[in-house]
Amino acid sequence: LPAPTGSTTNLRYQIQIADNVDFTSPIAKEVTPSQYQSVPGDGLQPNIKYYWKVRSVNTFSGIDQFSAWTSVSYFRSAMAKPVLVAPANTATPSLVTRRPAFDWDNTAGATGYQIVISMNAGMNTPLLNASTVLSENVPVINLPANTTLFWHVRATGPNGPSPWSDTWTFKTGNPPSIPVLASPASNALLTNYLPLFNWGDSTLPAGSFKDYEIQVDDDGYFLSPAFSRFTSVGVLTDSQYQTLPADILDPNTTYYWRVRAISTISAADHTSDWSAARTFRTPLAPPGSLAVIPNAVTPGKPTFDWADVTGATGYTIQVSISPAFGTLLVNGNTSGGSASSYVPTVNLPLNQPLFWRVRAKGTNLGMWSSASVTLTP
Repeated sequence: LPAPTGSTTNLRYQIQIADNVDFTSPIAKEVTPSQYQSVPGDGLQPNIKYYWKVRSVNTFSGIDQFSAWTSVSYFRSAMAKPVLVAPANTATPSLVTRRPAFDWDNTAGATGYQIVISMNAGMNTPLLNASTVLSENVPVINLPANTTLFWHVRATGPNGPSPWSDTWTFKTGNPPSIPVLASPASNALLTNYLPLFNWGDSTLPAGSFKDYEIQVDDDGYFLSPAFSRFTSVGVLTDSQYQTLPADILDPNTTYYWRVRAISTISAADHTSDWSAARTFRTPLAPPGSLAVIPNAVTPGKPTFDWADVTGATGYTIQVSISPAFGTLLVNGNTSGGSASSYVPTVNLPLNQPLFWRVRAKGTNLGMWSSASVTLTP
């Protein structure tokens, strides 16, 4: 083609950016140099696939002349940086725990988050560098007590990582030490439904001791505790809670329990983390409806009968001439949860009072029934 004649001036470029390949609503701008540093204002949104193209334009003899558009390319904008929620961005007043709950707003497009907690604002000495799929985190270790710390978060995902959030600061609490559980022993089988709970004394770094909190639940997450109570029994010298209220525990059940300590510093309650949870098991219920059915043919071999116990795999029956069951005339067993009767294999003595009791067998051995007295004919 012949070279153009006339005056050519004002060489420049036009750029278009859109969130669709048809460029139906583009962000358009005319620039002079062949680079484009940023879009105007808040032109781009986070976590979006954008398309872009460029053409050149100059003025020839007073008329704008345009090249063809370049081929279309695309890029992905980064996710928005998370917005922190808690702990609040302040060193005072201090928190009341060494394991505070960290929370931030959800970030669109995020599949996870990275949280960093540090001793300094430069974030180069992290105490915690953890990943989580939720927009929250509770440290699994105690942070330093009574210390000003810094934290920030960024989102991860297909268009990530995002920029780091703002860096916030907080001051940890100075609570008592975490109680150490003593009894019941781990996975212990109780012999009643009113256990004695005992744990080691907490140490008190500052302030005054307030109380302990104990929780008992059949769920290891403690979502709906069967029992939850504050107790100042012991006051750091004898940290035990005597018994549960009656009718709290169900038979043949595994329960979890845990304890934490609370002190008061400058009118604020500082709370230790929960102790490691332990389990204990309650026994099968004692059989009820005990009855003795006489045997007219063989009076020394009556039928001992009782009600079925849920969860039982069998029963043990004892007969004695003593209410303390020191000397046993019968120490028999039955198999099956519904095998709730027993006939002695030997004749029992006649014309004297005899004492008998029964308990259910199973994974959690049952409690003895109350001793019942029968007078053989």
